[in-house]
Amino acid sequence: MEALHRPYSAMFRPLITVFFGVLFSATILFLALDGSRGADGDLNAGTALRMDLEQLVEGSDLVLEARVLSEKPLLGSDGLVYTDFELEVQRTFWGEDRPSRRVRLPGGALSTGRATLIPGMGTLRVGEEALLMLSPKGPQGARVFCGLSQGCYRILTPLTGSRVASREASAEALLDATTGTLVPGMQSEVLEYADLIARCTAAVSAKRARHATKGSTGK
Repeated sequence: MEALHRPYSAMFRPLITVFFGVLFSATILFLALDGSRGADGDLNAGTALRMDLEQLVEGSDLVLEARVLSEKPLLGSDGLVYTDFELEVQRTFWGEDRPSRRVRLPGGALSTGRATLIPGMGTLRVGEEALLMLSPKGPQGARVFCGLSQGCYRILTPLTGSRVASREASAEALLDATTGTLVPGMQSEVLEYADLIARCTAAVSAKRARHATKGSTGK
């Protein structure tokens, strides 16, 4: 029986890892539900709250525009698969300004076939440019997109015409912080690149002003 047990264990290991990934995603959603009971405007990064761009910026620890140079999946000490992305930073809107960064996101697949899937969590692809709104680092050194996939806009340059920014649709339900109810997942969206950058810049300026005001009042 021992000889039979090992192959079956290996066969179901990827499914077990995906299961834990779903539990991890459920934990993020739980934090979103709990966080919605806090102070007005306190929208935590990495939750499944429905957010507009200004709220995404406010909830982010790091906001930047970057090109993805490479990716490397790895196994975390918690048994989940993560992916390290090497980024060439084109501009930093919020956070320490660096020419390059390594960002770790939950999810990915190893060459052994072991994989972790986080429902509702976006990912990056080598060669693409994107505007990223990211949470602080977690215990495994990983960040998540603020609002899950809401916090990632892909920058596209068509052969003709101006640059655009797109955000993919997501089937995962989102929490409406005003009503406290779940609403249908995010629809796909295409914006003019210049408009997105202008809104992001304005949102960061407003966030910086609020932080300066809190600092001066001691709150």
